[in-house]
Amino acid sequence: MAHLPRSAKKAERRTHPREAVSTPAELSVEEGTEDEDAAKQRVHPRVDVAFQVNIEAPLQLGGQEVMRLELHGIAIDISRGGVLVRVDQDVILGARCEVCFPEATGQIEPNTTSGKVCRSEAHGEVFHLAIEFDAPLEGLQVANLAS
Repeated sequence: MAHLPRSAKKAERRTHPREAVSTPAELSVEEGTEDEDAAKQRVHPRVDVAFQVNIEAPLQLGGQEVMRLELHGIAIDISRGGVLVRVDQDVILGARCEVCFPEATGQIEPNTTSGKVCRSEAHGEVFHLAIEFDAPLEGLQVANLAS
């Protein structure tokens, strides 16, 4: 997988135009940057993880949903407010989706939740989707998930 310079990554980042700055995941935070300041202001702290995530999201054609896709990805980080997932197919910004954590039973309650895609970044042939949960995962056992 090719690594892009930070400026190229920002060029590939697509954010919903009306989305607030408090997205559920940033890929990396460098000291002394605006991203570091945003990380300090987060309501829900994140933890780096690596486990399977299943996402059911709409496939749209001409602005109309034509079917639901089931995507299998790997969680990169998670908080009570959202998850960052690596998948091999892009999902439209603002798409409503169902998120299931089949490998994290007992560590994430509920095991299935809903949310919306608030950011998508292309990384070579894969995509990093930031999904903001509709409601915080109050049963998230962060200490047990750390990778």
